[in-house]
Amino acid sequence: MARKKKKKANALIIILEVLIVLLLVIAGYLFYQYSKIKKATTSDFDTSSVTVDLPEEEEKIMEEGYINIALFGVDSRSDQLKEKTRSDSIIIVSINKKTKEIHLLSVYRDTVLYTNENHGYDKATHAYAYGGAELAVQTLNQNLDLNITEFATVNFNSLADIIDRLGGVEVELSQEEIDDMAEHGPETGRVVGREYVAPAAPGVQTLDGVQAVSYCRIRHVAGGDYKRSERQRIVLSQMFSKLKAAGPIKLAQIAQDVFPNVYTSMNLADILALIPGVSSYSIASSEGFPFETRDGRLEKMSVVYPAPNLYQNVIKLHEKLFGTEDYTPTSRVENYSIEIKALH
Repeated sequence: MARKKKKKANALIIILEVLIVLLLVIAGYLFYQYSKIKKATTSDFDTSSVTVDLPEEEEKIMEEGYINIALFGVDSRSDQLKEKTRSDSIIIVSINKKTKEIHLLSVYRDTVLYTNENHGYDKATHAYAYGGAELAVQTLNQNLDLNITEFATVNFNSLADIIDRLGGVEVELSQEEIDDMAEHGPETGRVVGREYVAPAAPGVQTLDGVQAVSYCRIRHVAGGDYKRSERQRIVLSQMFSKLKAAGPIKLAQIAQDVFPNVYTSMNLADILALIPGVSSYSIASSEGFPFETRDGRLEKMSVVYPAPNLYQNVIKLHEKLFGTEDYTPTSRVENYSIEIKALH
């Protein structure tokens, strides 16, 4: 009997040792892949520079109940992810820690916001070109009364790679959209190193990586930047649904493809903390900001103005993202709102 118990104990020890080795291998693999990410340093992203004063109660709600991340898709044809490139897409990802609901909020790239004393009021997309992720996040925080301290930046290559690994995304195309895609589809193909194949006809289509990136870049059709941001959120939502269903092997392949094309402030612990409950997350809303807009001009540029003003849109933002009723924006936002209103 004692010999049998000893054999069982030895077997359990061996199993435990194998599990430990497997865990170490997995941890080592993740660490190795993470090492390929372009990690933001304090010299190019200082969290103390992007944070702003907020109402104490609202700041508490955001810190304790939500994870807010800025996602930037940059108009970069190369390895340039840090600065001197415009943010082609700006999406605030707000995760409710309790309900596991995710809210996606696209900030229209042409929205007039205050950047800093050097550049004043300008398009939101230009903030990244002027000062990289630091100025881009600071611009979002100071204009929208937010507490974002984490960001992730990707380029065309990484988006196309993820979509191909996931087997494509399904969208409904119009002929107008197909025609617009044909203009920059071949260029997108050259950038990501794969051939662009034009969709055959209007209707529901499964787009590969190059086609989907071209779809996200459509702009010269009805709806302009508003519909463009909506297309980006459609693709992002489909990608998220497929990622939830992906197995560990596919996720490892995606990490291998994508991590070298990511620039982020998030450390490995931040990323791993989001993984365990990802299957229970759901996208609760997907909208554009400002919620109400007015097209206009700023100097010689076509821009988007918040309507009736920035102040009212920020009130609505806090209600939608954080459930705050009758939110009172800071005096900073009130001043920006008045000055932006005076520009048009």
